[in-house]
Amino acid sequence: MRNNGITAGAALNRRTIGIELPPGPARPNERCNCTWWHGGGSLEWEAEPDRSAQGENIEQLRSWGYAAEWITLHEVRELEPDIDPAAIGDAPVAFFPDEGWLDPVVYAHAMLSAARLRHGAKVICGARVVDLIMAGDRVTGVRVADGTQYEADIVVNCAGRWTNEATRDAGLHLPLAPTVGFLVFTPLSPPA
Repeated sequence: MRNNGITAGAALNRRTIGIELPPGPARPNERCNCTWWHGGGSLEWEAEPDRSAQGENIEQLRSWGYAAEWITLHEVRELEPDIDPAAIGDAPVAFFPDEGWLDPVVYAHAMLSAARLRHGAKVICGARVVDLIMAGDRVTGVRVADGTQYEADIVVNCAGRWTNEATRDAGLHLPLAPTVGFLVFTPLSPPA
């Protein structure tokens, strides 16, 4: 299971503040010293009723330039030797080589530090946004619960799946759907 919003958001933030991740799944964090990023790619397979939708999703992602490919069971075993092939059965397996996971606390610190130090951003903590300041169809600032208004060239909404709660009063709606996902850590297999 995947949440493409997180991946896309991470990519946007890296580009916005100028942090470049090493390309590819197995590259060390040498170019950006990104201690928050843990690459390696991700695997996805579906039960029979969901395979058609999975195929459509893969094709749509590819049409957007997103790295997605079908791999064999042998390639799955090379990438993740602890996965029981019986759990996959005859399901096609999608591999997303540029995906990984990030440590959210370390990532948030890196993004906030870079925004402040490199771009002069002002970080305000503990203020609840109650309204958005709009100029036409563009968000140009926020109003917080105590009435203070903050205007900015770029407003970043970090409310995640609660985005629509933060933007409802301004009449904005983003088509977000929370999904259940799993992050599994397994001990390393002894060398064969």
